[in-house]
Amino acid sequence: MTKIHKKALLLLLVIFIGSLVLPVYANPDDEIDELQRQMELDQQRQQLERINEEMQQQQARIDAAKKEEKNVLGSIRRLENDISATRAEISSLDGSIDSLTVNIEEAQVEIDRLEEEIALSSELCAEHLVFMYKQGSVSYIEVLLAAEDFSDFLSRFDMLGYIIEQDQQVIENLAQQQMVMEQKRSELESNKENLQNARSDKQIKQSSLSEQVNDQETLLGSIEEEREKLEQAFNELEESSKAVEQLIRSLQSAGGNVMGTGVFTWPCPGNYTITSDYGMRYHPILGYNKMHTGTDIAASSGTPIVAADDGQVISSSYLNGYGETIIIDHGNGISTLYAHQSSRLTAVGDVVAKGQTIGLVGSTGWSTGPHLHFEVRVNGNYVNPWDYISK
Repeated sequence: MTKIHKKALLLLLVIFIGSLVLPVYANPDDEIDELQRQMELDQQRQQLERINEEMQQQQARIDAAKKEEKNVLGSIRRLENDISATRAEISSLDGSIDSLTVNIEEAQVEIDRLEEEIALSSELCAEHLVFMYKQGSVSYIEVLLAAEDFSDFLSRFDMLGYIIEQDQQVIENLAQQQMVMEQKRSELESNKENLQNARSDKQIKQSSLSEQVNDQETLLGSIEEEREKLEQAFNELEESSKAVEQLIRSLQSAGGNVMGTGVFTWPCPGNYTITSDYGMRYHPILGYNKMHTGTDIAASSGTPIVAADDGQVISSSYLNGYGETIIIDHGNGISTLYAHQSSRLTAVGDVVAKGQTIGLVGSTGWSTGPHLHFEVRVNGNYVNPWDYISK
């Protein structure tokens, strides 16, 4: 084969291979497939962006719900705030009613006194007018001219001046008394009107208070009936109990100087009925056992609560689920907790003696009726109260 023939054969081979390779890259179907894949990728990206936006919106809703404290115990707390505010308003109205009643009584006494004085002044004026009438047309000048001598003249002149001065004084006093009495009567009517308004406002507030208490009882009743809410409330209570444990440990670590006697007295004197004791208890709605960290003592609202032993108040505040609560440190890591109070009568730092009244029984927090929830804790951990107290 000649050199020219070899070159021609090589050229034909290159052209043949090129005709096989080039169509692969220039295939229109492949370009369409690539375009479709790109479009699908863009759609997936858009869908991912929408999902991210929805997640952000959902997170915003969750954050908003947390800010509004939309939980079972939070709802109870808000209702109790409303009830407390309404009771404070009723107490203020009671004070206004008492004050207005006293003012009305005092004003009536003053009006009666003024009426007596006015009656007496009027009587004096009337007597003088009768005397003048009986004297006829005798004038002050005639009285003076009838003087026998100059000394008699001066005496008559002084007497007439005194009479005229007395007459003017009586008339002025009478006018002043009339004016004061009119002012007192005006104040009396104003106070009576204010008293009526205060009584009306009190009636409205009492009606509102009844509605708020009913709302609270309804909410607590719904919690008792609904498994989901009840379980949520139990979980929140357990979280509160753990928070109390940490709180006691941190406060006890500061160190206290008050030591208890080691012998506890009954925290709610005269009331010995136990409605719920310490320990595990089966719940019929949840269907499993739950721990009750204290002892519930039945008592009417307002019953005094006393310190179980000497100690120092390390917490006096509203605790979620426990309501109005006082915690007393008795030394040696031992503390006692008194929950659901209607009123706390001691503050943080107060040194209390065994048997001293520290608060009043109530139904604040998660409580379906007035009672004292009493706990004993050692180094923050709840223990059986019966190891420390006896009836």
